[in-house]
Order: sequence, then structure tokens, then C-alpha cells
Amino acid sequence: MDFTIVIPSRNRAGLLRQAIESVLAQTHPAVEVIVANDGSDGDQAVEYAGMASEWPERVRFLDLEPTPRGHGPSYAINRGVDAARGLYVGFLDDDDVWTDPEHLARAWRVLTDGAPIGDLYFANQRAWRGDRLVEEDLWLSGLRAHLEGRAQPDAHGAYRIDADLLMNALDGKFNHLNTTLVRRALYLQIQGMDEHIRYECEWDLYLRLLAATTRIDYHPGVVARHNVPDPAKAVNVSTGMPVAQKLLFRGMVLDKAIVFSERASIRRMAARHRIYTSRRLATLLAGEKRFEQAAFHARQAVTGPLDVKWWLYAAYLSLKR
Repeated sequence: MDFTIVIPSRNRAGLLRQAIESVLAQTHPAVEVIVANDGSDGDQAVEYAGMASEWPERVRFLDLEPTPRGHGPSYAINRGVDAARGLYVGFLDDDDVWTDPEHLARAWRVLTDGAPIGDLYFANQRAWRGDRLVEEDLWLSGLRAHLEGRAQPDAHGAYRIDADLLMNALDGKFNHLNTTLVRRALYLQIQGMDEHIRYECEWDLYLRLLAATTRIDYHPGVVARHNVPDPAKAVNVSTGMPVAQKLLFRGMVLDKAIVFSERASIRRMAARHRIYTSRRLATLLAGEKRFEQAAFHARQAVTGPLDVKWWLYAAYLSLKR
């Protein structure tokens, strides 16, 4: 088996079907799908059970032990990778779809061209909010412009890149899991997703993969559609979590990189973004009149003796307590 695509899912049977079908439409023949069903219940559980029998040769359902809020995407994805038979593993959110049937066939040609074979393969996706295209420069979409004139693509249209380039050219941006393929042995070597992180766990994985890999291939083509969650609906991790909690998880990701990453460019990026995260937390908490907590995070955001603005802001919040 060349590829295993892991789809974590919970109580979204209708969307899941579209995601599965978009993977099965790939022209590359040696592909399996693993759905990590994270405790779907009620009528949804019945629909998941029905789907499990529709593609017996190509799709496997892992029914995880039910918990009130689910185990979260990190746990579900790790269980899927544990069960994978593919040389490479890829991922797809259950509310998104792949749009390029040649995605895996192209990636296989790139990854297996040369020795040693590739560790990591990145591509692009577009984000949609309902029927409207999100025009922001997201994920690695700006990388192609940086590479033009500086590097030449290979015969398949892909570029060989390194982690330092990604940190320096696209400060803080990371490749979405939907368009990430990783050699399964490397994923297991770094112990996969951090199951303690329930938000921006993909950023944590990305940084640890970059620190461990020796070869990264990037194809600038668009291969997936990401459907931006409706913030008014608490239907997934990103919409059902308070902003302060999201920022705390982001801080965990950055603190890990600062302390443990062996790559200096990653540590520097993480340190910069840790300051931004502390400042966002301080501002958010001050707006909620939680001045003691805001003052603590404002002090964390002071970068040195010349950072007068934040020294004064931290002092102001301390007085408001």
C-alpha cells in the first residue's frame, strides 16, 4: 500500500461521505482510507455503521471508545496512523474535500524520484466560506512567489525546500493537514500528534516534522477545498472553543518549539509568535475586565527594557487589579 488517508470524524456523516468520495476519486491505485470515528452517537452512529459496509476493500472504520466530548483530532488521527498500511499517510478533515484527482499520483512520482525517498510533501488548498472564496494569503500559498527566480521545479512541477526557508519566507504560516503527506515511519518516529493539544495540533506536528526531516517536497498546485467553519455553530473544535482557550493551546505549541526544537529558525519563529500570543491574551482579558490575568500575560509580552509600550501597559493593568 502506498498511501493511507486518515479522516477523523464525529457526528458529521453527510459531510464525511463527500470527504471519502473525494479520496476514492484519486487516480493513484494503491490508496486506502481509514475513518477514525470519534464516538458518533444516535442516528449519526447508524449512518456511520451503514457507510462502513459500502467500500469494504478501500475504506476501514475505526470506532473509538465513546467519550462525552470525543477524544479530539490528535488522538483520532494517531489511532488511524497506528492502523495504517501505507508507506505514506495523509489526512483530510471530514468537512473538506480533495479537488484534484491527480494529487496522490503526482505526489507519488515526486516522493519516489531519487534516493532516499521523500519524507514530507506539501501542496495548497483554497478556503471557502459558504459559496465565497476566501482571498487571504493562507498556509503556504505565498511560497511559490518566493521560490520563483530562486529555485527551479523538478520534472513534476515540485520544488525541493528546507525548513529554514519555510521559517524565514513564511513566518508563522504552516501547511494544512489536508494537503500534507508524510512518510509513516517519520510520523511514528516523532510520536505523531500531541494528544494533549486540542487546537492548532497540526501546527505542533508541522514544526516537529520540519525539525526531524531531511527532505521536503512542495508542489504549488491546489488540491483541496477547505470549508471555513461557521463561528456561530459549535460543531467542531475550532468553533466550539473559547478564544482564550485557543490562545492557551497556541502558547503550548510555541513553548514546546522554543524548549525542544533542535532547529534555531523554528525556535526564533516560536519566540516571536509567543510574544504575539501573550499580547492577544492580555488584550482579550483586559477587555473582559480580568485585569490580574491580563497583567500577567502583558508582562510575558515585554521583550526587553526598551519595550516601553508594553512595560507601561503591564503596569497599567497591574494597577487596575
